[in-house]
Amino acid sequence: MIVSTLPRVFFYEPGRGDDPIELPDPNADMSIERVQSLFAVNYPEISTAKVRGPIFNSDKVEYHFTISLGQKG
Repeated sequence: MIVSTLPRVFFYEPGRGDDPIELPDPNADMSIERVQSLFAVNYPEISTAKVRGPIFNSDKVEYHFTISLGQKG
């Protein structure tokens, strides 16, 4: 029996009609929460984003950081 793990891929979805930004997995041993904190250094909105996933595709596992935009006032 051969056991293999699928690579993880992360997507940052800004929520302003922009296309998602694909972010590579920095370390397969990191938890999703740790990866989220790491990416929040460059994309601060990710720190409060909702995480969708895992979404299993044939050759990878996807996680999406979805930003919720609300109205002020």
